[in-house]
Amino acid sequence: IRINRSMTQRLKNAPAISIPTPDQTVERAVLDYYEQLGWNGIHAENYLWRGLFGLTFWSIIFDESHGSFHHPLQRQPSDLHEASFFESRASSLQEKLDKLKTRKQAISHIKEVHDQKEGVANRFVTWHESLLPALEVMIQKVPLKALKATLMEMSKIMRDNSKGFPDLFLWNEKTYQFYEVK
Repeated sequence: IRINRSMTQRLKNAPAISIPTPDQTVERAVLDYYEQLGWNGIHAENYLWRGLFGLTFWSIIFDESHGSFHHPLQRQPSDLHEASFFESRASSLQEKLDKLKTRKQAISHIKEVHDQKEGVANRFVTWHESLLPALEVMIQKVPLKALKATLMEMSKIMRDNSKGFPDLFLWNEKTYQFYEVK
């Protein structure tokens, strides 16, 4: 991957912190650093965004009327990585987002789907005890309009748009941050 000059400049201007050689992952060490400064955080990476996508759009993703499920053990629609995935579901995806007008509605929806589908093997949701609490915080902190725009963008080409998210999600009482750690 070629990094253009503006990216190089952004990397030079990015905050740098010094941590001792960690006996844990660098992400955990950075989380520990920010926790000492009063932040809460989670090593979120793709896990959080994919979980939000899967729980928000579960009924649409796994709707068998699109003809993209061919056997009962299939964990994702066969057209997931094709443009047709978005094209055939765009109106349903938008309708779902339009129904989630408030943060409270969005949280209620993902909790309901989580409780109904917990443990079902799928490509999106990694079932872990930290998922639902972290998603609730993310929905409370990140502007709902931005979350919805990200989910729609992810749905356009899942192969390319469901990975590469920042490593850490940090928050405090006032704000939130996403950080990539190297």
